Amino acid sequence: MKPWIGRAVIIIGIIHNVVGIFLFRKVLQAIFSEGLLNSIHGEWDREAAFWFIISGFMMMIVGGLIQRAEREQRALPDFLGWGMLAMVIVAVCIMPVSGWWLLLIPTGGVIWRSRKVFRPSSFY
Repeated sequence: MKPWIGRAVIIIGIIHNVVGIFLFRKVLQAIFSEGLLNSIHGEWDREAAFWFIISGFMMMIVGGLIQRAEREQRALPDFLGWGMLAMVIVAVCIMPVSGWWLLLIPTGGVIWRSRKVFRPSSFY
């Protein structure tokens, strides 16, 4: 099985952050100009920028974990794929015009991979 799922999630996370830096460039400049410590102040645009960027980094971290499991031919837990699917469905319903659609293919890959990898009987 060629590893592709983790790499896809990492790439989506990178795209997410590049788009976020472009969309929130003025807000991010303001945050950095004030210094990062306690610079959000409950302002919705700053909070949105922060969570947008952090979400991209979380996608990269999860993608890295998936990529490692793929390389080592380890099973992915069932809850990962189903949890990702639930998140994607909710997000697409709330924000249909967004990049959440991009995660559908790797999410399907996680679900498929969690079913196809050899699982020693001693673990289950």
